[in-house]
Amino acid sequence: MVAEQTEKDIDEVRSKYIPVAVNTQILFFCVADMASIDPMYQYSLEWFIRIFLGGIANAERAGKITIPIPSCLLITQFVMLNASWSYLLSTRVVMCGVCCRQPASEN
Repeated sequence: MVAEQTEKDIDEVRSKYIPVAVNTQILFFCVADMASIDPMYQYSLEWFIRIFLGGIANAERAGKITIPIPSCLLITQFVMLNASWSYLLSTRVVMCGVCCRQPASEN
């Protein structure tokens, strides 16, 4: 009985991370695609993980859950802000276009 409840609780918390995981996956590949525009726009997985962990560190706690669940918007803001610092002004528009196009091509 306790094991079933624990499994149910774990599944409930895990399901709350799915939208964040999908959004983060899309953002990672958008940033990775920017290297095809100019090799100067190459970022490491380590860089991206640092940005993601920064989003988690700044996330609000979700009720009684002690694990912070970052919003998709917060992660998107962190990635776009950190990546755009190294982009030329004209390339920032391209980055937005790549990010907008990516979710549509996933469907």
